[in-house]
Amino acid sequence: MEKIAFAILAGGKNSRIGRNKALLEINGKTIIERLLDIGRNFPQVMIITNHSDEFLGLDAEIYSDIYPCRGPIGGIHSALQNSRYEDVFVISCDMPFISLSTIQKIIDTHREMITLPNYKERLHYVCGVYSRKIMFELANHIMKIENKVDGKNKHFALYNLHNLFQINSISFENNSNYDLEFTNINTLEQYKKVQEIIAEQI
Repeated sequence: MEKIAFAILAGGKNSRIGRNKALLEINGKTIIERLLDIGRNFPQVMIITNHSDEFLGLDAEIYSDIYPCRGPIGGIHSALQNSRYEDVFVISCDMPFISLSTIQKIIDTHREMITLPNYKERLHYVCGVYSRKIMFELANHIMKIENKVDGKNKHFALYNLHNLFQINSISFENNSNYDLEFTNINTLEQYKKVQEIIAEQI
């Protein structure tokens, strides 16, 4: 993949799980290590985080949010700002099972400013291609509300991207493989369930 960067978003507060999700181990590897294995297929690999000390020594460029406390939308903006390429594949650090082949399908269908997978009628905003063409308008959107940056703020919700940009989506058929690939780990209960599924497969 010669002309697209790869960015892992790992800047969340992890409030629901109580620890850094990127450092959770799945079958002997942390999630960040699993994603970096995929990242080796890209010419530029970035980790977007506000906890850079936890990722020192990893084979990736590390950047913080330019506009902190904005959630994933701020991480996407930082990835675009720091990319050397026109397009960036953005992936959340809580998706340990996404495969290179699925990522390739999403990249191959990229036609608009944003391309996202649609699985079981749900768009996955932090598993898709973003173009640098949206960077300045996205920054303007983020800066509209300078106060109210603590806690939940609907202004920074990712679904607002629909009101700002044209989004291309690719639908994935309903099957057990994609159930696992599009799994997000946000709680300890989800983490334990994933470990049980992996144990059954061994």
